Formats: sequence, C-alpha cells, structure tokens
Amino acid sequence: MERRQEALELIEKLLERDALRLRRSFGVGLLLYNKLRDLLPSSVLENLRSFDGMSLEKRKAILVELKKLLSAQRSKVRRIPQVE
Repeated sequence: MERRQEALELIEKLLERDALRLRRSFGVGLLLYNKLRDLLPSSVLENLRSFDGMSLEKRKAILVELKKLLSAQRSKVRRIPQVE
C-alpha cells in the first residue's frame, strides 16, 4: 500500500468517534512527518513536527486540512495518463 493511502487511513481513524484516539495518541505528528516528508510542502511538515504539543482543536484542524491535501494529490495522480 502506498504511503499516501496509509496516511489517509490513519487520519480517518484518528478523526472518527469525536477524535477519541487523537486525544490519547502521542507521536502521531512525527509518524506522519516521516511517512509524508517527500510528498508535502515544508510549511505542512513544520506543523507536523510540532503537532503533539498543540491543542486538540489545532490537531483536528491540521488533520482535516492534511486529509484534504492528500486526497487532492491522490486525485491528481490518478488523472495523469500513462505514457507507453
């Protein structure tokens, strides 16, 4: 499974059920940073590095925006025609 898809699944799990897992988790920001460091802009990566020290509301907002960004990237990749 590709890293982008794995990250999307992790984000969805963290955001489900009123973000209960997100409240209890630690190290999520660095995990996502390591998985996606060559796929995301540096500004997003900086937010992921300081993710675990942020409030729950900020972490939720970052994950929602990251989910949108990764979904948009995935749809762009699918639209590129294959060259033979």
